[in-house]
Amino acid sequence: MQTIPNQQVRLYVLIGIIGILSVGFAPLFLTDLYNEGRLPLSFVGFGFSVELLGVGIGTVICRHVLGAQTSAGRVAATLVALAAANGASVWADDLLQLLVRFIAGLIGGVLVGATIGAIVRSAAPTRMSAIYLTSQTAVQFAVALLLTSVISPRFGSSGSFVAIALLAILSLPLSFRLRPIALTQSSEQNSEPTTLMWHHWTALLVIVLVMASLSSVVSYAEIHLAALNLPRDLVDLAIPIVLIGQILGGCVALVLSGRLSHQWLIPVMILAVCAVMIALGSATQAPSLLALYSAVGFGWMFLGPFFVGWLLALDPTYSAARLFAAAQLLGIAVGPLVVGAVEGSAELTTRLAVGATLLAIALFFIVTLRSQRPVMTIQPRP
Repeated sequence: MQTIPNQQVRLYVLIGIIGILSVGFAPLFLTDLYNEGRLPLSFVGFGFSVELLGVGIGTVICRHVLGAQTSAGRVAATLVALAAANGASVWADDLLQLLVRFIAGLIGGVLVGATIGAIVRSAAPTRMSAIYLTSQTAVQFAVALLLTSVISPRFGSSGSFVAIALLAILSLPLSFRLRPIALTQSSEQNSEPTTLMWHHWTALLVIVLVMASLSSVVSYAEIHLAALNLPRDLVDLAIPIVLIGQILGGCVALVLSGRLSHQWLIPVMILAVCAVMIALGSATQAPSLLALYSAVGFGWMFLGPFFVGWLLALDPTYSAARLFAAAQLLGIAVGPLVVGAVEGSAELTTRLAVGATLLAIALFFIVTLRSQRPVMTIQPRP
């Protein structure tokens, strides 16, 4: 199978950032809609999961929308559809708003799926996935500052939706420089369709469990700090601190890609995150709490690129790795829902116990995979 030139991969990375951009601002959008009386309070948390699930589904159906071979025209049409969906949120309220956000997530997921398809076929998929994940977080952080400081205070949620729609339109010139890539193995010459085996699905389940654990902790970060009666200014720092940790984790993963083996790095990092959760349960001082939440963000982003390398080692045909984004987003979406469904989830210890339990289950599956799978003779790609 031929690899994709780095220049083309970088273009797909930029397109993928646009596709996932609105999801990062879903809490801001939904809160503004609630404050404007356009969305009930009960829909605020649910709306975030709905859009995330839409993105996850979009990554799976990507090849059916863009075709076995992507084309610049179809990617451009998808960008226009994404802009239209975000623009439609200006007029939608209540349940219709949730439907529009799901559709926007679905369309964005198609673009993310194309990006992942390009990354796994690059010469250095671990490195390129680190670049993608880190870049999208950095861009979201920068645009979030613009929205919260300039656009949202003046124009409300409508201004934010229009801004995101304009970014999709402004990225159209990028799509015209894209070359077709194969989104299915069977579309390539002399290749036969590959069926995912139990160990591929188990690895994807591990990713779902880890991301569900991390998102369940991060989603309650502000509630945790507020319950300790910390100053509001410190409470508001929780999510930015997590984002800074994510950017740092992605940068470190970028530096270490190709230098460390995912075989031991992934379980060690999962154990480290478990230790952080235990520490969160006992910490009471603001500096310690913010540092620990930054460590959670670090693990969140650091693990992503090595998950891609792990999937490619298990399945060098790219089939499992193409589902990485779907597994990641599914975990992020269901994590807070799982915690919320547990009796006593209002207690910090319960939330952390649920997160640690999910990580323990993930570790069990990793051990199971290593004990029942023969030693790989194919070296993981960098």
